[in-house]
Amino acid sequence: MNLKTFLLTWGMILVGVIMNVLGMYFVKMRMNELGAIELTSVKAVTGYFLSLVMSPLALVGLILFLLAPLPSAIALSRMELSIAYPLSIALSCLIIVPLASIFFGEIVNMNKILAIVMIIASLYFMYKV
Repeated sequence: MNLKTFLLTWGMILVGVIMNVLGMYFVKMRMNELGAIELTSVKAVTGYFLSLVMSPLALVGLILFLLAPLPSAIALSRMELSIAYPLSIALSCLIIVPLASIFFGEIVNMNKILAIVMIIASLYFMYKV
């Protein structure tokens, strides 16, 4: 596989994953500031989301989140769905868990560690030639 093909397949998967993860991270940062969504009325929910999108960082996050499928589509046009999609999900998990632990103080317990090990093992077996 030459460099161009590699970048247009595996590279685009990675770019899409990073965009998706950063998008979620930026939105989550703002949501942590706003607190939980109160589902008491349509007005309360609407006000919450308006406050969310008024944050420049959250707006960037939403844009990244919405644009993330584009590089994935480039990769999908060149590789099998049964490879691209599981890889995207697995990479997202492998990136999100440490980020959430470091920046949001989320607990990484033995179940999460076991899940990460299983994800890595499943990727190994799925892509073993």
